[in-house]
Amino acid sequence: MRDDFDIQVIQSTNPIPTSMQLLVNREHLVVYRQTDCDKLGEFAYRFDVYPSDDGVDCNKIVSAIVRKMESQSYDHGAQWRETRRYRINEGRLSPVSIVVRFYVRDAG
Repeated sequence: MRDDFDIQVIQSTNPIPTSMQLLVNREHLVVYRQTDCDKLGEFAYRFDVYPSDDGVDCNKIVSAIVRKMESQSYDHGAQWRETRRYRINEGRLSPVSIVVRFYVRDAG
C-alpha cells in the first residue's frame, strides 16, 4: 500500500470558498472544510474522500494531508497539532468522512 501521495489543489470558482478540494494521485477527490468543534481551544476539519470503495486506506490519504497542514501552519513558534481523529460515516456509495481536531501549539 502506498504512503506517498501526489496531492494537487483544485481551484475553487467561489470568490470566498467555504471548502477546498484536493486531487490525490489523480484519482481520489478530497473535499475538506472547517467544521464545528465542541472543545474549547481546538478547531476541526472534515475530510470527505471519494471514491471510498476501491481498497485505498482513506485514513492514510487524510494523514498525508494533515501532515502538510501541520508543517505549513508554522507561524513564529506556533504550529497546529492533531489531537483527535474519527470517522463519521463510511459506505459504498458515500464518501469516507473523517474529522480531525487540532490545537495551536505555542513553542514560546
